[in-house]
Amino acid sequence: MLTRFCGCFAPIVTKLELLLLIKREFGSVPSKLAPEAGSQGFTLNASSRMTVLEVASKPIQERFRLLRDEWKSQTHHLSNTAQISLAFPYQMIIGMGPVAVPLILAELKRKPDHWFWALEAITGENPVTAAEAGDIEASAQAWVRWGELNGAFPK
Repeated sequence: MLTRFCGCFAPIVTKLELLLLIKREFGSVPSKLAPEAGSQGFTLNASSRMTVLEVASKPIQERFRLLRDEWKSQTHHLSNTAQISLAFPYQMIIGMGPVAVPLILAELKRKPDHWFWALEAITGENPVTAAEAGDIEASAQAWVRWGELNGAFPK
């Protein structure tokens, strides 16, 4: 149940910790994450001035909003769900862990979008039936119902 996650905080990592994690997981640091000359952080993409460290230092809701907006900006032209879900800001949202679930569910309630990969990755659940699979509206409704049953929305 989500109620057990109330009061948890997503970890904030230092630049060095982030580099070590990325290097350990992927074997190297992608050039788009390498520090720019004279910068204090890592750019999320070449067109963005927002840095990972700037995002990590924000309160949870603001961090989510910044990453959501960056994700939508980077993927609005894509139709491939895997590409949409593998965008770096989306992966950062998944990395926020259980504290992101109520924020994602609120987004789904407001406007259905491709949040299902993140929700399943974070929760280990998939309330979408075979009949609902592939239908964004129906999948969103299934996840919102799941959130209501599991205490993800404030009373």
